[in-house]
Amino acid sequence: APVAHKGKLIGALYLENNQVAGAFTPDRLEALNILMSQMAVSIENATLYGRQEQQSRAIEAVNVTLTKEIAERKRAEGELSRYKDHLEDLVKERTRELEKAQGRLVDLSRRAGMAEVASGVLHNVGNVMNSVNVGASVAREAVSALPVEGLTRAVALLEQNAGRIGEYLATDSAGRKLPSYLRTLGTTLAGEKRAILGNMDQLAEHLEHMKKIIAAQQSYAKVNGLTEVCTLEEIAETALAISEAALRNSNVEIVRSYEKLPPVLVDRHRIMQILVNLISNAKHALEETVRIDRKLTVAIARVDGGVRIEVRDNGVGISAENMPNIFRHGFTTRKTGHGFGLHNCANAAQQMDGSLTAQSDGPGRGASFVLRMPVEYAEQLPQRIGFAEAAEGL
Repeated sequence: APVAHKGKLIGALYLENNQVAGAFTPDRLEALNILMSQMAVSIENATLYGRQEQQSRAIEAVNVTLTKEIAERKRAEGELSRYKDHLEDLVKERTRELEKAQGRLVDLSRRAGMAEVASGVLHNVGNVMNSVNVGASVAREAVSALPVEGLTRAVALLEQNAGRIGEYLATDSAGRKLPSYLRTLGTTLAGEKRAILGNMDQLAEHLEHMKKIIAAQQSYAKVNGLTEVCTLEEIAETALAISEAALRNSNVEIVRSYEKLPPVLVDRHRIMQILVNLISNAKHALEETVRIDRKLTVAIARVDGGVRIEVRDNGVGISAENMPNIFRHGFTTRKTGHGFGLHNCANAAQQMDGSLTAQSDGPGRGASFVLRMPVEYAEQLPQRIGFAEAAEGL
């Protein structure tokens, strides 16, 4: 008899009886089929239970594995989170250290640049002081050489003959010479007076020049970032005043090419620091050349989007291999240089939304540095301010 459940054959039951005839009646076979169906259900259920138990054990094993993996992953995530926090702390600490180091480096760079400029200022002041000392010595010698003793003797003769001046001047041999002597003495004293006054004017000019140099240095040392209304020509002239004496001593001709521009609202001190450095570099480049016609040109012009300030020299020039490094921090071709000046100049130009570029046709062909930057013209400010005030009143 088949052992089947839901049409699925599970097994078969084989019965045989050779002892009794008619042992398998239809009723007995029907009962046997019912028993076989129940047996099939039991077998199927047992099979299902076995499979379910096997699946449960497998699922339990998977759950244990997953639980371990989840715990391990959570532990790893915890360690990663701690490492991440530690790394972030390290990055923040290193960033702060780098910012401090960069700040110190910028400060050192600025101080080095200012020290170099201050050294130039002291040199210029020293030159002026030499001129003052020479002028004072000349004035002292001129005063010492004045013929005051002769005048004193002439006055004494007149006092001795006060009661008979007319007779003395007419009949006495010394008296007859006295008027001519006094005229000559007067002419001499007048000439010496003019010479001494001229010398005093030169001394005053030297002292005024010294005041300008010191004022320029004081202006150079002021804090950047403050905008004020001024002319670019004033800034250029103040920058030139710092190195003018040294340029003159090096036989450098200063050429000014200023387009007439209205006053502008700019960071005066930052622009002047750039120009002072550029002029100082040009001075060194000119001092190293063998040519006689040494020229330094400062040019100011209006261009689209702002202004263009150029410092150009016909000195030793810049080689092609050095040109890419010209604004790199620490790069210098001078034995006494620091390599800070041009780097700081380029940064200062960027801080004003401008740019600083260099150009040279090679060694011995001179160099040109051009500062380009946007500006606000003072003549436009009242209109802009008035518009802002009107807008506030709305």
